[in-house]
Amino acid sequence: TTRALWSSCLLRKRIFASLLTSIMQYAVIFAAVLALAAAQIPSRCASPKQWTGTAYIRDSERGQTELVRSRYVYDETNLRKARFDEVDENKTTTYYHVIELHQEKIEYIYNPKTGDCTKRSLTRPFTPHSVVDNATYDGDYYVGSSAIIGAGVEIEVWNHDFTNDQGQVFHWTGQFTRTACLPVVTDVQGPGLFFSEQFINIVPGITDPNDFVPNSACL
Repeated sequence: TTRALWSSCLLRKRIFASLLTSIMQYAVIFAAVLALAAAQIPSRCASPKQWTGTAYIRDSERGQTELVRSRYVYDETNLRKARFDEVDENKTTTYYHVIELHQEKIEYIYNPKTGDCTKRSLTRPFTPHSVVDNATYDGDYYVGSSAIIGAGVEIEVWNHDFTNDQGQVFHWTGQFTRTACLPVVTDVQGPGLFFSEQFINIVPGITDPNDFVPNSACL
């Protein structure tokens, strides 16, 4: 009887040790999986604060059905943007010089053909073309191909919700090149507002500060 009890106790110890070893192995594997997943989430890249490029825009105000082509000047440092829009409507091209001054909360829309200028208050928040601090990583993809060396550009996708001064919530999605963190696409949706901007030919820096000076007709 003593020998049977001793054998039963020894067997239980062996089973317990085996279970403990298995648990530790699973814990190590789980930790490795978590570490691998964390390693696959890239850190937030830093986009240029100032740049000039070409944008193709659709928005809820005037470009939802017509694609707007624009020379786009971006200045995150001073919270301002300038656009030189070409809008094709009814087989006619109309040009606009649009200036957004978010620190002053003023927007100018100037038509060089007619000389008319609209000055209005800016109620929408400044939309950054950079990965904000609390943005959420949403995956990546390749433009072109990842199977051929030099034939693809890796794009990161980030999203974020932000609120304007009136408490309205807007959903932002930004796509950026993994190399140099250049903006590729920006989409924003919110109460009464939608726009999508696609960017090409970006050059860091502002070549002409006068792009942010409104025409005299606006003053």
